[in-house]
Amino acid sequence: MEGQAAKLRELMERLVRYAVGGIMCQDLGRLFAGALPPGAGRWLPQARTRMAATFVEAAQRRQPKVLELGCGAGPMASSWERRHPPVAAVAWPQAGGPSALGELRERVRLDARAAELAALRRHLREQRTENERRRGANAAARAELQALRERLQASTAALSLPILRQEG
Repeated sequence: MEGQAAKLRELMERLVRYAVGGIMCQDLGRLFAGALPPGAGRWLPQARTRMAATFVEAAQRRQPKVLELGCGAGPMASSWERRHPPVAAVAWPQAGGPSALGELRERVRLDARAAELAALRRHLREQRTENERRRGANAAARAELQALRERLQASTAALSLPILRQEG
């Protein structure tokens, strides 16, 4: 019985790793392209990681109940194991307690930080572009102002010349 519980526990951990690997590999932007608002690419990685973390937490909460009910799960476990061999490439996150949950939380934190940095970089690029546009507009306005000043001085000189001749 204990061997069957250990096998079932191992199988459940593999199932969780397999499912989390599937979640983390999903391209949610492409999958929900028509339904997502503009700018969703900033928060989608964080949402995907949060979804994986929620899945792992739920699996860990329900694991004791599954083990309790798993007395007759031997044939079902063997059947699943034949259809889904171990996936060595899906090593993160391990469904094995606090370290896996900590890894997921750290991943969520890092994804949030990366999204924040990406937003700041995008804002900086936009600000630089706007500054360049304003510099060009300011230079054009200065040139126009200088031309108007020169015209004003020429007009003033032209108007002042007859007055100065009469006085002189």
